[in-house]
Amino acid sequence: MNVREAVDQARAFVKELYAHEPIGEVGVEEIEYDDHAPRSWFITIGFIRLWDRPTPETRPEREYKAIRIVDASGAVIEVKNRSLA
Repeated sequence: MNVREAVDQARAFVKELYAHEPIGEVGVEEIEYDDHAPRSWFITIGFIRLWDRPTPETRPEREYKAIRIVDASGAVIEVKNRSLA
């Protein structure tokens, strides 16, 4: 699996996971490859929840999910909350 395939897999997974909740501005934030067994990709995807509508004074907070994907199979094996602070 190359980096583009890993990113596509992570983005598609997040969109499918939240299919019944309105999210938007889905984007890649970080990419990391771990070459220890099992070799895997850690892709951080950021998004906003669309029900958290901004006002003129505020912006919705982005949420971040770290998605771990096994390189050989493309299987998502972990999803964690991620803080980029």
